[in-house]
Amino acid sequence: MDCEDFPKMNVIHCSRNQPAPSCRCFPECCSLCPAGPQGEAATIQIGTVTTGAPGTEAEVTNSGTEQNAILNFVIPSGESGSSAPPEFLTAYSTPPQPGNSGEALIFDRNAASNGTAVTHTVNTADVVIQQPGYYSVSFHGMVSPIGTNFPLAILLYLEQNGSSVAGTGVRHIFQTSAETSNLAFTQIIEVDTVPTTLNIVTQGGSILYSDATITVNKIGTIE
Repeated sequence: MDCEDFPKMNVIHCSRNQPAPSCRCFPECCSLCPAGPQGEAATIQIGTVTTGAPGTEAEVTNSGTEQNAILNFVIPSGESGSSAPPEFLTAYSTPPQPGNSGEALIFDRNAASNGTAVTHTVNTADVVIQQPGYYSVSFHGMVSPIGTNFPLAILLYLEQNGSSVAGTGVRHIFQTSAETSNLAFTQIIEVDTVPTTLNIVTQGGSILYSDATITVNKIGTIE
């Protein structure tokens, strides 16, 4: 078959610079394929990248030529942000102390604290919230029973202004006086009136508690 017998669609992808196997026509017909584009390839380079003032438009300019472009970028910066300093307090009680049913646990020391939203006086039971907002309250402590009547169910929970806070009750049923249990909870509370007093209260019987810690973090404001 002669080269002239091939339809144009069979040769449009051929190039004189292509080896014969790449042509869609017979090898002897590749000489009929049109030449590819001539000249140097275009280039693109990254020039400068600078930061513009907040609120300005992003901009791209070419300091080179159309054939050899050098692109320069101006990227606006974001608005300056700010965040309130953290507000938190941790109080704890290390030596074993007795606690009676219906009484609040006493924390004899303060640990880390920041700000004025949460306060506590050492050797007292009250943790006081001074600013409205949402707060995360965490507690953990080692508890052992005092008494001879077993089984003994001990409950610890958080009170907010004298009312128990749902979702904070933790319970252990002791079978002997030699048992200990680590009781813990974490809950988020809403405080819309201040001052608000928080207490950790025990119910069910007399206990010894030690290594008890309460941590209160302000995590948000009420809109």
